[in-house]
Amino acid sequence: GNDLNPVATLIERATIEMPIKHGMAVRCEVLRIGKSLADRTRERLAFAYPDEPGENVRPDAYIWARTIRCPHCEGLVPLSPNWRLAPDGTGVRLLPEKGSGPGDTTRHVRFTIVSKAKEQSPGTVSGGDATCPFDDCGRLIASDHIKAEAQAGRMGEQLYTVVFKQMVITGYTKAGKPKEKWVRGYRAPRPEDDVSQAVAEALAEKLPDWEAMDMVPTERVPADINDDRPIQYGMPLWRDLFSPRQLLGHGTAVEVFRELIDEEKAAGRWNEVTAGAFAYLSLSLDKMLNYNSRMSVWMS
Repeated sequence: GNDLNPVATLIERATIEMPIKHGMAVRCEVLRIGKSLADRTRERLAFAYPDEPGENVRPDAYIWARTIRCPHCEGLVPLSPNWRLAPDGTGVRLLPEKGSGPGDTTRHVRFTIVSKAKEQSPGTVSGGDATCPFDDCGRLIASDHIKAEAQAGRMGEQLYTVVFKQMVITGYTKAGKPKEKWVRGYRAPRPEDDVSQAVAEALAEKLPDWEAMDMVPTERVPADINDDRPIQYGMPLWRDLFSPRQLLGHGTAVEVFRELIDEEKAAGRWNEVTAGAFAYLSLSLDKMLNYNSRMSVWMS
């Protein structure tokens, strides 16, 4: 190992040394242990990810926008540079609910999915500044105000699209067997997608133990970091880079990961090949952090 850069050293060993030394054996172990890891994690998080309505449909992704309250009209503004979902023109149109007018704190935005680029709403963020989407306001929200609200803990988040995959039959073989394919689709959020209360309760129960076991990053983002946007936008701790559900998901995966290590050792199955499999799985979990955080973007 290398104390100065252990991650790079592990990646190098996993890329060069382990395949040569262990060959297919380590791949089989990754598949065996990985299935247990995925199955247990999925089971424990089932309450936090509601099933999709209909048959042969599964959730695939949840797309959120950070929110800020407009200082001019009190409307809740979802922040995004664009509302594009797919290259074919699929995207989002904003449907502002204006309430009784400027000053009404119930003012918020609903969303609908559209199929053409020209039907999408314009982005609400450009160059760090935001534009209020309510047509009885439409004023500029300065980037300094957005950052100040975030640092005061008043930046929120709003789900605006649920991505799903549906199994469809694209044809039949000569023997009459259906040809099946998973096709991606998009829908606007429904009330039952809001599981924030259940997630908050589960996280409150888990966090004390996870913190004691050093399973969640509680350290502060360094003040002299070369990119201080987490601090500017109200995320002073590394764990703040994850929403509650993201943090619960990652913590649960690490919890299961550690349980499986203990079980493999207790069963007398711990050897170089098994250790190598866990190394690959640890890199997979680490990669998931990049695609499941508040700093990630939707790659249409």
